[in-house]
Amino acid sequence: MGILINTTPAIKNLYEEVRIKGLERYEKIVHNLRTLNAQSIQEQYSFLSQDQLTDNYQNLLEFVTKAINDNPEKAAIAFIRLAKNNANIKTEFAAHEKLSVVNPILSKNRHSVRKVILNVYHSFYLDFKEKNVTVFIFNSEKKVVFDYETIRLALYHLLSNISKYIKRNSNLQIGIKDSEGEFSIFFDMESIHIEKDEVQKIFEDNYSGIKVRAANKQGKGLGMGLIKKALTLNDATIEVIPGDGINTKNKVDYSNNKFIISFKID
Repeated sequence: MGILINTTPAIKNLYEEVRIKGLERYEKIVHNLRTLNAQSIQEQYSFLSQDQLTDNYQNLLEFVTKAINDNPEKAAIAFIRLAKNNANIKTEFAAHEKLSVVNPILSKNRHSVRKVILNVYHSFYLDFKEKNVTVFIFNSEKKVVFDYETIRLALYHLLSNISKYIKRNSNLQIGIKDSEGEFSIFFDMESIHIEKDEVQKIFEDNYSGIKVRAANKQGKGLGMGLIKKALTLNDATIEVIPGDGINTKNKVDYSNNKFIISFKID
């Protein structure tokens, strides 16, 4: 009985720590979803304002159809950006449902790696286009066994980071290596330099790279940690190989960096 009493404060402290972390995760998800919702509304109204929709309430379908026909490129841009926000919302739910529990329920099946990458890539098409980045994706229908939601989440956050930090007017090369017992995906690019001694730190929550902070491009510092957790659930790994030489452009240091995702295969 005495041991139980002595350990009660520790149990209470542990419970409180878990409760606070759970609340922080919940508040973070709610904040992210609110931000995405606001962005979606802004994208919608950038194409057709609320006043325009209100003024044409009696023939709304005809009005919107005409607006799309009159400005198809602007409508297409709005559609792609809305699709990106929807994909981001899907990712937020997946992160919460599968990375915030001890034993998540996974559905591992055989998937075409290229198709999954393309399913994620279209969300960032405009981001790469605006930076004039040419993306080359391997041409192979190789299939690997994994849980679609968690791998999609990992690829989403990786491409999100790449689209932010890749150098303008450059290339992103996505290739593969299929060897006995292992299948790897290579993401080669010229992006903001990564110091060798911070390679492991970038997987820690709330950490942003030295050169990323120097360029004032830091985010929430959560993406790489989520990538590693999602891959671990699928017995996969991620390796970061930072470039040696530094190329400075507009006061930002870039280097040839490589990210490698590897799966164990039978």
